[in-house]
Amino acid sequence: MAFSSRQKKVKMVKENILRVLKEEKLDNKGSFEEIRNLAREPIVVEYIGTDLDEFFTEGLQELSESGYVKLEKNLIYMTEKGFEEANTILSFHQIIENYFLKDLDNETAHRYAHILEHLISFEVEKNLKRIMEFEDSGEPLTQYTADEGIITGLDFTDKKMLERIISMGLCPGQRLKIITKISGCFIVKSRYTHLAIDKSLCKGILVAML
Repeated sequence: MAFSSRQKKVKMVKENILRVLKEEKLDNKGSFEEIRNLAREPIVVEYIGTDLDEFFTEGLQELSESGYVKLEKNLIYMTEKGFEEANTILSFHQIIENYFLKDLDNETAHRYAHILEHLISFEVEKNLKRIMEFEDSGEPLTQYTADEGIITGLDFTDKKMLERIISMGLCPGQRLKIITKISGCFIVKSRYTHLAIDKSLCKGILVAML
């Protein structure tokens, strides 16, 4: 399932470029071809689609304009500002991966962390840390009576279904506001987006008021 928003795709590519510069022992620099090839991870290709090279060029230009990298001839250098941002991205990834490792294998937890590290906010990061210390696992959204709450878990045995939910930006730690409940469907607000979620999926979304 590909991200529908161009802005989200560019964001994912930009953050992956910074992660590669930080993680791949490149001494915070690398050639254009080297970084582009390392950034072409299977999950990135899957979510971005066939236009990855176009988004790579656009993302790299935005990183340069924002002061996260410097471009000199065919080399890409990560700046101090970029280094700090890369550390934040990797911190998000580790927190998410640790959460999913409670119930999933290493490979699956790593995959979900790779998806969500580009979607979550600082609020979600903070809430995730609280959830990991939270004794109550929450209750299904279909049984939840308050108008607003925090997603505390995703109870899906079907991995494809779980990934579908995650790719919608619905993840543990995310705040939800329930707009209305209609026959067979819940309308919720997640950050700036309104989503219509089938009632059968809502049963697997656990929510609590932290």
